Amino acid sequence: MRPSGTKPRDRRAGFTLVEVLVSLAIFALLAGAGALVLSQTID
Repeated sequence: MRPSGTKPRDRRAGFTLVEVLVSLAIFALLAGAGALVLSQTID
């Protein structure tokens, strides 16, 4: 009688969106940091 079968589906659908947003944010931070380091090393 546990509704555990419906919760994982909703969590998966939401977690995938959160994962994409988090991964994009981390990638943006890494790209920005890399660009700053490269610009400083070039100068």
